[in-house]
Parts: sequence; structure tokens; C-alpha cells
Amino acid sequence: MSKIKSGLLMTIASILFCSPLTCFAQSYKPILEKIGVNRGICVVLGDKRCKLALELAQNSELLIYVQLRSANDVEKVCSIVDKAGFYGTRIFVEKGPLTRIHLADNSADAVVVLFKVPKEVEKEALRVLHPEGKAIMGPNKVLVK
Repeated sequence: MSKIKSGLLMTIASILFCSPLTCFAQSYKPILEKIGVNRGICVVLGDKRCKLALELAQNSELLIYVQLRSANDVEKVCSIVDKAGFYGTRIFVEKGPLTRIHLADNSADAVVVLFKVPKEVEKEALRVLHPEGKAIMGPNKVLVK
């Protein structure tokens, strides 16, 4: 099979089998439009490769707070963010349960959750959002505090 056909098949397969949340995580523009802010604090939960956080930092003035469950994921993401030059200046990464975001009440302008959202996470997202802040819960759900 030629390289062109092989590449075409891989592209089609990736489009067909791309889960909605994975596709959602790869597109920062709709997220910026939905949250309606370009600066402030944005919490990103479930961004294990830090792709969305990096895109948001590169294309906005947002300060990004990423919280991940696994110490391994935190270590990998810190390395990625550090290589990109954003670690500790525009992107901050912590380990913790996603049912308890390590920020004060009413402190975030936006929350973006990149996985199927249980009620506890939804409630926690609303806790950290300031009034009128928005939470993007998966590819389709938007909450306003």
C-alpha cells in the first residue's frame, strides 16, 4: 500500500474513532468562545497531555490551573509545560482528587472538564467559580454560576 493511501486511512480512522472528549480537548477556540473570557483563572481537569492547557496559554491571557489525579500524570505534564516555558508562570499543575479542586471558593473565571462529569465534580466546579463564571462540562454542557 502506498504511503499516501496509508496516511489517508490513518486520518480517516482517527476521525471515525476519535472520542468526543478527545476531540473536544484538542480545540481551544470553541472553549474560549464558550467561557467568554480571555484573561483570569481557568481550571482544566483531566488534561493528561496538557494539550488544551498549552493551547489556552498560547492563545489567551488566561492563567491555567491543571489538576490531575495521578502523580505520574502530574510529573509528565510538569515536564511538558516546563519545556514549553509556561510552568509556574502561566500554567500551574497539582495532584489531587477531581472532586476537590485545590482553589478557594469563587476564585476561578472558568472551569473546563475533559471527561464524563459526575455530580460531585459539577458541584465542585461551581464552588470554585466566581458569580457569572462558566464551567464547560464535556463537549456539550455549559454551566453558569
